[in-house]
Amino acid sequence: MADYQLLLAELRNFVDLSIIVCRFDGQIIQQWKPTMANNFPKAYLAKIQQIKQPAAARLYIISANENLSVIRYDSEQVFIVLWSVSKKMSIDKNFEDHFTGVSTNHLISITRFLYYGLFNRFPENLKPISASNTMVATNRQHESILESNQENGISHNNYFLETNMLESIKNGDLAKFEVNHEAFIKSGSYGQLVIGNELRQKKDLAITATTLFTRAAIRGGLPPDAAFALSDSCIQKIEAETLIESVNMLIRKIGYLFIERVRNHAQRASSIPIYLVKDYIYKHLHERILLVDLAKSVNCSVSYLCKSFKKETGMTISNYIAQQRVGEIESYLIFTQKSLTEIAIDLGFHDLSYLTKTFKKVDTISPTQFRSKYRFY
Repeated sequence: MADYQLLLAELRNFVDLSIIVCRFDGQIIQQWKPTMANNFPKAYLAKIQQIKQPAAARLYIISANENLSVIRYDSEQVFIVLWSVSKKMSIDKNFEDHFTGVSTNHLISITRFLYYGLFNRFPENLKPISASNTMVATNRQHESILESNQENGISHNNYFLETNMLESIKNGDLAKFEVNHEAFIKSGSYGQLVIGNELRQKKDLAITATTLFTRAAIRGGLPPDAAFALSDSCIQKIEAETLIESVNMLIRKIGYLFIERVRNHAQRASSIPIYLVKDYIYKHLHERILLVDLAKSVNCSVSYLCKSFKKETGMTISNYIAQQRVGEIESYLIFTQKSLTEIAIDLGFHDLSYLTKTFKKVDTISPTQFRSKYRFY
């Protein structure tokens, strides 16, 4: 891997913007982007190719909500582009997703940081400049597409529900994945990645989902090598398909594969007693869970179990149970119309105030505020 790729790999971990690498001839060879971001407009490449000065750095202001920076990296014969777009997407009367890019000053700082990593010096005179009419026209085309989608009732899938679905994969929770995937599908459309080629569109959607599932599985503890090997296998099978009747079913099957790997690895990675304790908690989450019962389930003392659990997981048993229950509360708040009192009873909380206290300890907002913000019905 080239040195600049190592820098970009690190950069992707702490910035929420698109990163594009293209050759001097304008061919895009790599592209990383936030989940709901559009693909980089190819019309912008013509402007980028006009940058002829070696080791040049440019910052373009395209609109109030869109800007990009470009670094010409001659040793690899590539342009490195950082693209930031802020947009608002209405799903229905209950949802309005905001995808916030970075400010101009923040983009300047990120570009200077990356430039220093590439050249061991800061760029000179990195000042914002207005984009050409070509870029502005392309941006207007994007706005026109968004307006057309809104007029025709076409909306992208909800970002929070997508996060919930990926969290299910991270946790290796098949039951929740099925519920969250179904809710995600019903929340909107995927959007159009390819025009005029339905099979290619479905393949690209499945590949995108595979990429997201891969990252979720790694966050869930699956070793990167194992996750990427499964990802490569899935993508190869996707590309070999000549007919995809249901992309939703295909994505669901891929999700099942990653969940199975996450669960199998978790079982191997945890000591048997701790794995059994987690399994006991999962199966009795709607009941009152006592430490003495947990200890009996693995045939050890309460003190030994608490010490071992904290050492292996980094958290106390009570905090782990609270975390799992808050996840359950979130699902109830989003997908049901049950009152908080009913939810408290279902999940084994002895009173409503204790449920609220537990919820705010993990999520920092009240259950009522959470439901108002994210409810699905």
